[in-house]
Amino acid sequence: MTHRPFARETRTAEARTEAKRRAGAANDSTFAALDALSENNPKEFEQALAKLSPTELDAYLASR
Repeated sequence: MTHRPFARETRTAEARTEAKRRAGAANDSTFAALDALSENNPKEFEQALAKLSPTELDAYLASR
């Protein structure tokens, strides 16, 4: 017998997925400059990462 999630569990999972999608879209535009540096200039990318606050760094890493 397979497990069938309750409607509440399904809605919660869908809400989490949607929140992650929205956060990812926002982070993609917010961190576009960092992404460009990571591809084109690794040394400046490292310097830019060092300037981020711990919260910003967590957000950047979570979006990857």
